[in-house]
Amino acid sequence: MNVSDKLRSLTYSLDIQMVGVYFWCGNFVIQFGGTEVDDEPFYYPFVVPTFIGFGFVLPNYFSWHTPFDQLKNIIV
Repeated sequence: MNVSDKLRSLTYSLDIQMVGVYFWCGNFVIQFGGTEVDDEPFYYPFVVPTFIGFGFVLPNYFSWHTPFDQLKNIIV
């Protein structure tokens, strides 16, 4: 799993509300919980748009993350 896959996995986990704690700084990612992104049946083409950030999803699906308006689409 390369760095962009780790950032995509973090973004995917936040997007689908997987329980966990997430931190990113550039391409450095710390992720407790969540899931790994899989390219089957489709390629998930988004990453978080901020250089540094923090987010979490609790078991009751309460979530918070560094504010941003929309995910950044990466060209495949």
